[in-house]
Amino acid sequence: MHAGSLAQSLNNLAGALRRAEDEARTLELCDEAREILERLVAQYPDTLSNKLQLATISNQIALTYDQRGEYAFAEPLYRRAIELLRELVAAAPDDAILWSRLGQSLANVASPVGHQGDLDAAIALVHEGIDAQAKARERVPDNAEFLSAYIGHCQMLSVICREKGDWAASDAAFDLAIAAAPKDARVRWNAMRACVALVEKLRADTDLEGGERERLIDDYVDRAVAHMRHSIELGRPVKADLHEFQDPKPLYGTPAFERYAAEWLLAHPATATPPNK
Repeated sequence: MHAGSLAQSLNNLAGALRRAEDEARTLELCDEAREILERLVAQYPDTLSNKLQLATISNQIALTYDQRGEYAFAEPLYRRAIELLRELVAAAPDDAILWSRLGQSLANVASPVGHQGDLDAAIALVHEGIDAQAKARERVPDNAEFLSAYIGHCQMLSVICREKGDWAASDAAFDLAIAAAPKDARVRWNAMRACVALVEKLRADTDLEGGERERLIDDYVDRAVAHMRHSIELGRPVKADLHEFQDPKPLYGTPAFERYAAEWLLAHPATATPPNK
């Protein structure tokens, strides 16, 4: 059997074992396939299909280690996938799928980098991933998968910036997602959830002076309610009593939320659509 075909067969078998939740055997087969492909790439550096296959399987193995919290093993495999995908987009710069895969790998490696403590590097990587997804979308503007990946990267950036304590950057990351999908109720709802998370983090932040903390909390409560309003106006299903939702629970009792909840109840006393909690 041709070495490339053998690697593909091993990868296919690994996929079946992954579905059967035989993780140890899955990793063993994936590593075997990766070693074959590394030899092929070294022997035939101009064969793009080998590079793509190697990038794909390197990313798959990295994901497994990442999900297990074995970040030191995941990072170099992600970086190998990125190295290969950079070579591929240089060779085929109009291939939107390659740009999207590069964007995904860049966002992926931000996970082990961030978990190992370098939030600045993780943020830079996600920015690169967003830029790569933007290039994919420039080439195929109506591709839903590319849009979803772009939004996911923006949301990931928001979370990392929040962990760093950069409130403005966290909010700006969600603005990118909203700009990409201004009529998507889910994006607005997730923006609301991001603001709620910021409210909770600010409430627990004892390093900020009381007056500054309260100002920021009030600001993000207002933002959260505004995003919630937009999401509902765009069609998110709700009941008349907005207190039935768990996501905005930290907003309960705040003047902005209570005003909106009362306004909605007054306008929709018989709303019966079940909420998505």
